[in-house]
Amino acid sequence: MALIDTSGLYSDTDGQSYLLTQGVVGNTLVAGKKILYRLFGDPNILAQIDHMIWSIDQSGQSVFNYLVPSDQLIADPNPPNGPSVGAILPGPLFPKSGPYNLSVYLRNAAHEILLESLLGPISFYPTKDLRFSVVMMKHEGVFAPTQEWFDDADRSMLRLGAMYPVRDGVQNSLNGDVSSGLRYSIGNSCDGWTNTYYDCVYGQTRTRLAYVSISDRMAETGCGF
Repeated sequence: MALIDTSGLYSDTDGQSYLLTQGVVGNTLVAGKKILYRLFGDPNILAQIDHMIWSIDQSGQSVFNYLVPSDQLIADPNPPNGPSVGAILPGPLFPKSGPYNLSVYLRNAAHEILLESLLGPISFYPTKDLRFSVVMMKHEGVFAPTQEWFDDADRSMLRLGAMYPVRDGVQNSLNGDVSSGLRYSIGNSCDGWTNTYYDCVYGQTRTRLAYVSISDRMAETGCGF
């Protein structure tokens, strides 16, 4: 089978169709990011599936099994996403870049194998962490950031973490725990109607990046991916 390295719709060794994606179809697969798997097939068989067993082999270096219980299955009997059954696999199952051989065994409640899907070689690319310095604009005496602005920034960062090719995890600090693929810090707001606006914005950015470069050099390389 040809090597798979992008999100998309594929067929396994038995000709069964499945979707493998980290977000947008056609995007490169990256290490450490959760992945959606969805198998299409006979609805009568799919309805009997109780759990999945994943066999994950990183190029012969290590082989382990991962259980997806019934309450974590994603079943959809109707088009366009069905009839299918799937699951979301966490990013730490694929912690390093390189090829993996993946097999999934779909079983009923009696632990009988109903379907077996051999996905073949799937390659994950290395990635670097993203860090954002967020500075909001204000106009003294006219308007200023509100709590709703901060809440919206937090939601936006969660969305960016899902969209961009970075490993799992979003945190609202640049340093400390460096296990998140996207880290951000919200600074002091700057008055956009003064001639010091750009110094205010970029001064904070330069200060934070200088501090991060000293205290968090591991993140520069994606923590070993």
